[in-house]
Amino acid sequence: MLTKLSDSIGMLKYLVELDVSFTSIVELPNSIVNLKSLKVLKIGGSYMRKLPDAIGMMEKLEEIYGEDCRMLEVIPIDIMRLPFLRILKLTGTCVENVPKLPHSWVATGSKVIDLSYCRMLKQIPELSTFLSLEKLILKGCEMLTKISESIGMLKYLVELDVSFTSIVELPNSIVNLKSLKVLKIGGSCMQKLPDAIGMMEKLEEIYGEDCRMLEVIPRDIMRLPFLRILKLSGTCDMNVPKLPYSWVATGLKVIDLSYCRMLKEIPELSAFLSLEKLILKGCEMLTKLSESIGMLKYLVELDVSFTSIVELPNSIVNLKSLKVLKICGSCMQKLPDAIGMMEKLEEIYGEDCRMLEVIPSDIMRLPFLRILKLTGTCDMNVPKLPHSWVATRSKVIDLSYCRMLKEIPELSTFLSLEKLILKGCEMLTKLSESIGMLKYLVELGCVIHKHCGVAK
Repeated sequence: MLTKLSDSIGMLKYLVELDVSFTSIVELPNSIVNLKSLKVLKIGGSYMRKLPDAIGMMEKLEEIYGEDCRMLEVIPIDIMRLPFLRILKLTGTCVENVPKLPHSWVATGSKVIDLSYCRMLKQIPELSTFLSLEKLILKGCEMLTKISESIGMLKYLVELDVSFTSIVELPNSIVNLKSLKVLKIGGSCMQKLPDAIGMMEKLEEIYGEDCRMLEVIPRDIMRLPFLRILKLSGTCDMNVPKLPYSWVATGLKVIDLSYCRMLKEIPELSAFLSLEKLILKGCEMLTKLSESIGMLKYLVELDVSFTSIVELPNSIVNLKSLKVLKICGSCMQKLPDAIGMMEKLEEIYGEDCRMLEVIPSDIMRLPFLRILKLTGTCDMNVPKLPHSWVATRSKVIDLSYCRMLKEIPELSTFLSLEKLILKGCEMLTKLSESIGMLKYLVELGCVIHKHCGVAK
């Protein structure tokens, strides 16, 4: 219930940090500007309506944290006089009370400006005075439609976040950001990336999830030598990104194109020799993968869940580093005959693969297989399980709702098994005596129906 501070606070000449976050204080006393040693001011979540008019007198102030100050109406123009201001965070202002930002600030030492979720913010100040800025966070500023060309002058900017804004296009000067490593545009109205994006030579991560208006990824993106993460998931059905035919992106670690529902093909993969994760989940129109996938010797995870892929290319067995394979809800009819060659494969997720007909006998050769989930196969297309597996490390086998499954393989080879899930296997009438050998089994999910003459 603290509503005010005494004017005597101005006498604390050695005060370095003042935190009145989540109080009912509406305004700081005028004497606050006498705090010549103050470096950190925290007002987040308070009822603060304004900052002191003469705030520039607090000459050592470096950090202002005003997250969720929903009543904050005014940031005084005198803030430009703070020579050491490094961090300004004013996020989540009230929709009807967006801070009135000074038109121009001289804040050459500022490192971070965070105005995220100032939902009514329509423009940001001239950026040319923030020459030391390293992070500019504008996430969730829904009324923001453009950024000034002056952004290109921020030669030390490392991260730019315009996610969930109404920005349609980044200014051409953006390509002058030679230090930029992280670009976040997810959920924005962005229609294209800069044509000369390859000039942003240090760019490592692009996050464009749910950019439903994104139509074009420029061919110049192939020139980004350090690009590690590319996430462009959930594009609009009619606005699938036009991917360059071939990229030279040897450093790329992650490609996530999940839920690009109209994506019919992916680019040649042979250029992505460092790729560790390829996520294509929910690309409903995707019917095949290129044989070049077999060249991705560092690939650890492949997710083709909820695609129209019927069969994986034969070269898939050359993925010697692959640990996780996800094919859930896809049109997959079979797993590779030589799957045992994928010697590091640990987890297979095939829930609701209703077309899956065959699990090859070669699966017994996977020495590190820990999790096998093949649930909900079609009534008439139950997987043909190998009679015996040598899979001593397997921890979880989940065959729930394989409704036509009549028998399970010999269990004596699964000595490390912890979970055996057979729920909903309506045709299964018995378990092998060998189940008693599973000394680490923690959970057994098995409902034997009454019509079998055995109790549940």
